Amino acid sequence: MRSNVLKVYNAWCSGRRCNMQSISTDGVTIYSYSTPMVYKTHDGYAFNMRKYSRTTTSQQNSLRVLMHRDGFPIVEFNND
Repeated sequence: MRSNVLKVYNAWCSGRRCNMQSISTDGVTIYSYSTPMVYKTHDGYAFNMRKYSRTTTSQQNSLRVLMHRDGFPIVEFNND
């Protein structure tokens, strides 16, 4: 797992901003480049499953593992 993803994920869990090259968070939403990847909804946490670049796919996989580990309820969607 890339350390940038972990740093951004930990900041997101704490509601803090963090910007690490191609992944960032405003404390509410996690972005890959400028595309929203994860954000809170009334049903849980929306998780963008649409395939983009190799980098974004790697970030998605890492985020899914972290969120599953921490027990976040994930609602998957394709951002079409």
